[in-house]
Amino acid sequence: MKIKQGPFMSCTLVLLLFTAFLAGPKSQSDTNQAALRVWLDVSNSSILPMLSFQAVLHIKNTSTQAVTANVSPSLYLSVRVGNGKWIPYYPDGVPIPTPAPPRMIRFSPGQELDFPVYIDSTSSEHSGDLLEHPGVVQVRVNWGPFQAEPATITVLQPTGEDLAAFDELKRSGISKFFRTDFVDRYLESNESREQSRKLARNLKNEPVLTPMASEQATRMAQGASAENELRAFIDRHPGSMYAKHARLALALMALEGASGPPDRKRAREILTDLRMRNELFTEATHYLGKLEEREGNRAQAVTYFREATESGTNPYYKTMASWHLSRLTGTGKLK
Repeated sequence: MKIKQGPFMSCTLVLLLFTAFLAGPKSQSDTNQAALRVWLDVSNSSILPMLSFQAVLHIKNTSTQAVTANVSPSLYLSVRVGNGKWIPYYPDGVPIPTPAPPRMIRFSPGQELDFPVYIDSTSSEHSGDLLEHPGVVQVRVNWGPFQAEPATITVLQPTGEDLAAFDELKRSGISKFFRTDFVDRYLESNESREQSRKLARNLKNEPVLTPMASEQATRMAQGASAENELRAFIDRHPGSMYAKHARLALALMALEGASGPPDRKRAREILTDLRMRNELFTEATHYLGKLEEREGNRAQAVTYFREATESGTNPYYKTMASWHLSRLTGTGKLK
């Protein structure tokens, strides 16, 4: 079984880390839940096929009084392709933890909670590929009894160099390495993925996630040959949007050590180049912060996380960077 740490986690698993943070004392007087505003902030309203959709669910107490809500602190996602039915979204091969029991959650006046939402093009609950064909896809997110307005995503028809790159991706299958939150899960067999899913349904204690995450290096090593494929793909389609995501994937594989020990120098070179080109700026800046923290450069990590939070445009990675910034600077609860 494998689970990525930090921003590589699915939104469901990320919530486990914040159980203690969310739980608050019961109150008899501050139960005006209508004061809670819930909305979805999307990274893009249109994407190319085979790329991932990212967003953040915001929940904010808009009143000047404290508000409590009896909620099971888990996100539930559903999707609709075209005019089809709404179906649950579960990333293929990703463990599904047991839902947390309901509890009273207290929101201070003006307090806001932010939860990342990540959807890739495959889902075990969907009969086909979710984001691999041009058209319209809707995403709906629930947090307990609260539901944000659905987000509408237009999957575009590639043109020019993107079209040539897309045609190659359909044949090669290397687009699976673009999915930065679950790179390693595609390296397992269908059988082992299903075993992981079954085991995870009985997951009750967050500490179990730690030993599972340690298996990632082994899984990643199986995909060492993908690095050469990604480099060749970039050389053939250097100006495509897909090439930018391939570069980010190479940086993360170097950071995690896909073919041996982590190569942080190589990861830094790629991420810095992406930043300077203003390509996937928020993503690159966020991962540079993680890289610097791993090397013990706390001050530089804080600088990168702050820049991603304040100057980035992708809300998913802005939120992840904000969490890291809060942790490193000891500012406590966010917003």
